Amino acid sequence: MRPSMLDYDFVSPFLRMVRDLDNLDYNHKCQHEPVHHNDALAANFDIFEDDKSVILTADMPGIKKEDISINVVKNRLTIKAEKKGYDKEDKRTFLVSERVFGKFERSFELPDYIDTENIKADYESGVLTLTMNRKAETQPKTIEVSVK
Repeated sequence: MRPSMLDYDFVSPFLRMVRDLDNLDYNHKCQHEPVHHNDALAANFDIFEDDKSVILTADMPGIKKEDISINVVKNRLTIKAEKKGYDKEDKRTFLVSERVFGKFERSFELPDYIDTENIKADYESGVLTLTMNRKAETQPKTIEVSVK
């Protein structure tokens, strides 16, 4: 049986992260100054798999490619990003500011069957996509049965 994303050991860190993010307060309505909180900015993640890879997508609108950092140490994937706000010298008078600026960091424990040396990252239209291939020895193999 091949490893599955549905294995408890793999899914539980993701579920814990989602639960922790759900407990944060994102309701910053009717602010009169831009909000600059390092804990208020977050990305929405989707993680799915096929026979050859695990794919992670994250919505990161307004974040520049050069402000995203991705690293893997052992089997821990960490994604950091920063959405920069207005210049401090900008003397705008805000009537309403609902946009959130700041930094965020999110980490995931990757299963052992991921080839962490060859993760591919693409960023287009504010969506980060990581393609994480399975190690060759963990990919499903089809064996044909010959009839004699």
